[in-house]
Amino acid sequence: MSEKFHWTSPSGVEIILPNMDKIPGGLLRKNRKLDPVDMMFSIVEAICDDTMLAKLDELPMSDLNKLFEAWQESSESVGESSGSSI
Repeated sequence: MSEKFHWTSPSGVEIILPNMDKIPGGLLRKNRKLDPVDMMFSIVEAICDDTMLAKLDELPMSDLNKLFEAWQESSESVGESSGSSI
């Protein structure tokens, strides 16, 4: 299984982030009271290097929305099994 989430914008910019399920719990806890947009950017700023942040900064808001949606949706299917529900 890949440890990274890969996404390419419509203009060809490749974004590589850790899978959502690899984000440290403490980072989520520290940002839990922020509104969703602030939380996403706080997490991204904490986990990305300067090169990846520069790529993100160049994306238009419509592409950022698509990226964040795809990133969140990718974590919903990670680690699920039929035996995990009660």
